[in-house]
Amino acid sequence: TTTFFNKNNSKSLGLTLRREHRRRRQRQRQTFDISNSDNTGPSYRLRAASTSSSDARPDGIVVLAGGLTSEGSLPKWVVGRLDAAVALHEQNPGSKILCTGGGTPHKPPILFDNGHVNHESTVCAKYLIERGVSPQSIVKETSSYDTIGNAYFSLVIHALPLRWKRVVAITSEFHMPRSKAAFRWIYGAADPRGNIDLDFLSVPDQGIEGEALRARIERELESAAALEENAKTL
Repeated sequence: TTTFFNKNNSKSLGLTLRREHRRRRQRQRQTFDISNSDNTGPSYRLRAASTSSSDARPDGIVVLAGGLTSEGSLPKWVVGRLDAAVALHEQNPGSKILCTGGGTPHKPPILFDNGHVNHESTVCAKYLIERGVSPQSIVKETSSYDTIGNAYFSLVIHALPLRWKRVVAITSEFHMPRSKAAFRWIYGAADPRGNIDLDFLSVPDQGIEGEALRARIERELESAAALEENAKTL
C-alpha cells in the first residue's frame, strides 16, 4: 500500500482508499486530502479510484472491530481505524460511522460493573464521541464476532435498510485481505447488481510489529485465500 505523509503534521498517517466499483471495475485514480477540522488529529491523503471526488463520498463508514484489551480499552490498531473514520466523516458530514463488533469468540467478554457485556462497538462509539463526532452520526451493531459477521450485519442491519449507496470499510493493512474477501462475498451475494459501491480504506499497522506482525499477515493471507475458495462453493 502506498503511504503519503503530510510534512506539516508529524503525526500524520498514510492511508490509501481503493475504490472497488463492482459494476465497471475501473482503476482511474486521483488523490484528495482530508484532515480533522480542529487540526488536533492526524491528516490523511486518500487515493480514490474515481473520476470525481464527489463519487467517493460515502453514506456509511464501516469501522471493522479489532478486539479490546484485557482492561476493556481499545488497542492501537483499532484507534487508528477510528481516527481515519473521524477524518473521513469530517470530509463527508452527512455520512454515518458504523462501529461493528459484539466481541470475539475466543476470549471471554468484558463486563460492566452491572454484569452486562461491554461490546467492542460500544467502546468504539464512546471514543468517537470523545473525538467530537455527534452521537447522531454514529450507529452500531453488536451481533458480529468475526470479520464475516462484520460484513453481514453491517449489510443487513444498516446498509440495506438505510439504502446506502456507497460504503467504505476501514481496517488495518494486516487485516485488509481477509476483510476484502469477506465484504466482497457478503455484499456481492446480497447485491449482485452492484447497487452499493464498496470501497476499502486501509490504515497503517499500529501496536503490532516485528515477528508478531509478520505472523499475523501470513495468517490473514491464508484466511483470505481459504475464505475466497470456500465462497465459491456456497
